[in-house]
Amino acid sequence: MSPRDLVAPFLETRLGWPRVDWARAAVATGADGSIPLATWNDLVVGWIEHVVDAKGQGGRWSRGANFHLVELPGDERAHHALRWAQEIQAFLLRYLDGIVEPHASPLPLLLFVQQSDYIDWHADFESNDAGDELASSGGMFINGPCPHIAAPLGLQLESTLAHELTHAVVRHLPLPAWLNEGFAVAMAGLWSRHVLRPSSYDLADHRRLWNTATIQRFWSGHAFRDHSLQMVAYQLAHVLVTRLAGNYDRLYRFANAATFADAGAAAFAATYGEPISRLLVPMLGLGPWQPDPVTW
Repeated sequence: MSPRDLVAPFLETRLGWPRVDWARAAVATGADGSIPLATWNDLVVGWIEHVVDAKGQGGRWSRGANFHLVELPGDERAHHALRWAQEIQAFLLRYLDGIVEPHASPLPLLLFVQQSDYIDWHADFESNDAGDELASSGGMFINGPCPHIAAPLGLQLESTLAHELTHAVVRHLPLPAWLNEGFAVAMAGLWSRHVLRPSSYDLADHRRLWNTATIQRFWSGHAFRDHSLQMVAYQLAHVLVTRLAGNYDRLYRFANAATFADAGAAAFAATYGEPISRLLVPMLGLGPWQPDPVTW
């Protein structure tokens, strides 16, 4: 059976795009709900073929060793995307050794020429968990049953790929949102050589916007999708990860133990010997900064 025919029974169209019911596919094609890797790859290939068809004659699909590049429609601005993705993944595996893992099968990269197509695509995932990037971004990593990256095709594509691929290679860890986003901002900056120094951020904005209530939105991850806090949330996450990166051995141990359930508080205390609230003091001064999951 061709991949296109294999996936067809599990497809439905929403907002103009074919979506796969991966739960039904797992029951029908897997043992105990687990799809064999070869079958999984065929299902993904069949799904991509239907996605390309949905764009008519303009869609274009290129395969690499570790990625599927899907242009909707084809556009010369995506010319280097497959090579960039491969090089960025190798960079991440080197730079965050022991924290990141490559995917077992090729990761789909969906690039949308029309902003409206991108919006329709990601709107279907807006109910996903806090690990997803859904607020007015230049792209997002969909950490769902079929992990993939979706992005509008723009001038910042290389930096966007670095950011979203960082999310992709840490998906096996239950990272707090702030640590996940801090890694992504830091790695995108290092890759693109547009590194923002923490000192360049407006401390007055941070000290005005972070308080007892809003800091809990930072720890829970909600601030990264809140237009009033989004920019300072990404900045603060970057500052914290940059500070931790000074001792990679400790950062490695912390990242592998941290969980989103408490924003990494227990792992931080065990690794660094102090409450995680102390990490914010150089930026925000003394305050009620300790995570309080009960309020989330």
